[in-house]
Amino acid sequence: MSKIIEKFTTPAVIATAVTNLDPDLPRLKSGKEFVADFTPPDYLIDGILQRGYFYTLTAKTGHGKTAWGLLAGICTAAGIKLAEHDCHQGTVCFFAGENADDVRARLIATLDHLGLDIENTPIHFFDQILGIREHADYIAREVERIGGVAFVIVDSFAAFFAGEEENSNTEAGRYARDLRGLCSLPGNPTVLALAHPTKNPGRDSLVPRGGGAIIAEVDGNLRLWSDDFQTTELHWCGKLRGPDFEPESYQMKPHTCAALANDKGNYPSVVAVPMTQGDIEQASKRVRSDENALLDMMLNWPNGSIRTWCESLGWISETGNPLKSKAQRALAKLERDKLVKKERDRWVLTKTGRKEARDVLGKNPA
Repeated sequence: MSKIIEKFTTPAVIATAVTNLDPDLPRLKSGKEFVADFTPPDYLIDGILQRGYFYTLTAKTGHGKTAWGLLAGICTAAGIKLAEHDCHQGTVCFFAGENADDVRARLIATLDHLGLDIENTPIHFFDQILGIREHADYIAREVERIGGVAFVIVDSFAAFFAGEEENSNTEAGRYARDLRGLCSLPGNPTVLALAHPTKNPGRDSLVPRGGGAIIAEVDGNLRLWSDDFQTTELHWCGKLRGPDFEPESYQMKPHTCAALANDKGNYPSVVAVPMTQGDIEQASKRVRSDENALLDMMLNWPNGSIRTWCESLGWISETGNPLKSKAQRALAKLERDKLVKKERDRWVLTKTGRKEARDVLGKNPA
């Protein structure tokens, strides 16, 4: 035994140490004492979001961040199921910093779709940009005024960022800690910040833009990913503290109602709708059918344009315009599958695409 160890293991030193424990320093606990501090996971949305935790939800533009965030918030405020997940009812605070008018329309549409009344759904909104750190006391007073909250949704991470450089690890980490501080608001809420991804993200690399400091600070990063803009898959990417959960799918559906009408008619918004396995299979068949129809059209009318292909396929909107966005989504998917490519200003079939199109039409020899 070394003289240093001997120095700290003499009976006199041990007795002095025991009687002069520093109350600010942690004690060495036995295994029994250590496990006694365990508390089972306490969920706000069962299996997905734990109470008092800080999460990000990352998705590309158009993949459903705001729609899903509002659905999760409304289900929590109403105490109803989100898909198959029980939501523990509580007041919700939504920071609408990116596009408050769009959020208003989506709120009206989602409530109508769910058959809920805004008067009896305790969800509250900040509809202007607030400095999370600078206005921390004000935010806390407002939350206390309404009796505390169970869920805080920040739309979006970028909208409320007050730093100079979003990709700075130092600034992003400081801001992420400010957002985590919202978990200490009255009610000890779960906090979910809707985030844009890094450049050129993939399904398995969908993490918030702003550096690794954000992932280091959050308890989990959920992600939404859509291959066709018709179905969006919810899972997690990069980090999740707690048990895993199975991926689940949502459809982003247009919805309109009388409350969204203007003098020219009903104004449609978008709502997130949970999908069953049967819904997913039907949607997959529709997407494949649309892709096959477009391959057929490109094989038989190679000099056509997106507009003329849409017109010939009957892909026409209610106002009589070609649904070019539908064709472009199909082309993007076919391009990823290496069945089409863009040559200068027009889309053409690849060699593999021509074979696939002939197979679809049954024109290739067996």
